[in-house]
Amino acid sequence: MTETQEETVRRLPELKERHLPGDCREAVHTLLKGTYGYEQFRDLEVYDDLFKGKETLHVSQGQLIESVIVEAEKARNGETDVDNILLTAPTGAGKSLLFQLPGIYLGNEYGLLTIVVSPLKALIVDQVEGLQDLGYTRVAYASSDLSPEQKNEVYRQVREGEVDLFYLSPELLLSYDIKHFAGERRIGLVVVDEAHTVTTWGKEFRVDYWFLGRYLQGLKKNLGYAFPLFALTATAVWNPKGGNDMVFETIRSLQMEPCVLYAGTVKRRNIGFDIRQMEIEEGETYDKAKQRVVAGRVDDFLDGHKTILYYPFAGGIDMRLKTWVQPADWRLVASYYGKKDKEQKA
Repeated sequence: MTETQEETVRRLPELKERHLPGDCREAVHTLLKGTYGYEQFRDLEVYDDLFKGKETLHVSQGQLIESVIVEAEKARNGETDVDNILLTAPTGAGKSLLFQLPGIYLGNEYGLLTIVVSPLKALIVDQVEGLQDLGYTRVAYASSDLSPEQKNEVYRQVREGEVDLFYLSPELLLSYDIKHFAGERRIGLVVVDEAHTVTTWGKEFRVDYWFLGRYLQGLKKNLGYAFPLFALTATAVWNPKGGNDMVFETIRSLQMEPCVLYAGTVKRRNIGFDIRQMEIEEGETYDKAKQRVVAGRVDDFLDGHKTILYYPFAGGIDMRLKTWVQPADWRLVASYYGKKDKEQKA
């Protein structure tokens, strides 16, 4: 099949024109200050229209939050023309605020439930505990790390209106009828975090995410009302012609069409790479030289900084801890990888 034929067969999903509000409502500003302690929203840099070029514009977090709330209010009022939103933005851009704040507002104002679907347990726990540390208690999660009794207590809190922002994995969501979690609560918003995992292009593809779009479409029909779908990711390749495209495959997979797209720039201006050729001194083996260089850098970094060392294999981590860390008597050093037990990970 030629490229032209493939494009004809593989129609691009429809994108809706963006209509950003000038600002968000005062109640959201109040929540921003009261919940997070922030005085103002940050700006995100997004492409104006990637079909035409790489010109960018700046969009306030507040504008995006207001857009999400407006779509949820349209659904609550019985309107059927409710926009879904896909945002791509780099790590560190404040994406979690963009769905947490609408969820908090919709719960406070209307008693609506926001469901956050995320594939990463560690990320779920981090976000939930982060909100709880800030003093917001109407948030909870369910995962395989919880006992059946703990999960049942969380479900009770969700059903009885004690929780407005509910995190869970796609596997868990797809395993039960929605009433198992939500009871008769009305869903105001569904968030899909790390949305790139619905695409088959990346190594992070999750099979359960493949069925998520169909599940959510069926859910709207079964419930008899609409709700906006807000998908976010830091990893989405733009290639409308097909190869390795992640933006449009995400829209297709989650059945978000028609969709409002905010494609953010992915440059991380606050990250740099310092790459140096390692010099091996006379009489040193390669491994000894590497140990000396890394030890010097770690001593440097441990002085008031958080530092992450990545290793390609888990086995190498424990070996380095024994041969480098313990002899150097480094304190406050820990390791983390998949095969550790729950207590060690925590």
